[in-house]
Amino acid sequence: MEKELSIKNKYYRYFPLRFWTERMIKKRTKQIVDSFDSFIKPEDRVLDIGAGAGWVAQEIEKRKGLDIILLDIDDFNQTNLSVQLYNGKEIPFSDNSFDVVLLNFVLHHSKNPLQVLKEAKRVARDRIIIFEDTYNSFFSKIILCFWDILINLPSFLAHGQWEQMSFEFKKSPEWVKVLENLGLRVIHTKNYCRKKIIKQTLYIVKK
Repeated sequence: MEKELSIKNKYYRYFPLRFWTERMIKKRTKQIVDSFDSFIKPEDRVLDIGAGAGWVAQEIEKRKGLDIILLDIDDFNQTNLSVQLYNGKEIPFSDNSFDVVLLNFVLHHSKNPLQVLKEAKRVARDRIIIFEDTYNSFFSKIILCFWDILINLPSFLAHGQWEQMSFEFKKSPEWVKVLENLGLRVIHTKNYCRKKIIKQTLYIVKK
């Protein structure tokens, strides 16, 4: 199976400057996986909720040699990995089915992020890895919303799901409070800044 990142189908094939876009996505994907690589073991069973284009899952599979299940509300997948669709509410797996559950830039797109987290907790046996866009000021929140529209609008329009776009951004301490209120234990956090404006926070959570 060819596992090298490639923009090969669906709406991405129509992107201008496709070669530049492909290089940018490949670099960004590696940066994301680098941030939590040490928290995933080769023997882990992994679920990627809101897997999107599938590039993060593909990079994890390539590094770890494990099987990873992609789950999303629609088929945005750009890889050779298979994706399972669900209703965005009840995850179609039993309790404690996965060693690791991923939520990469998913919660702020969710109409009900609390429900997503509850379901992630239910199916996770051990760890939940969350990456989220966060902000410190009203201005940075506006920038986040603009950036999110710019990045995700083509896919949502292509799937006729403009109404699904959501901007449930929170400050980093607010997400920690939400997680702790669900009985989850945050064992690691790290902040990353893009262009010194967009802030992204990694949370490693244990049940």
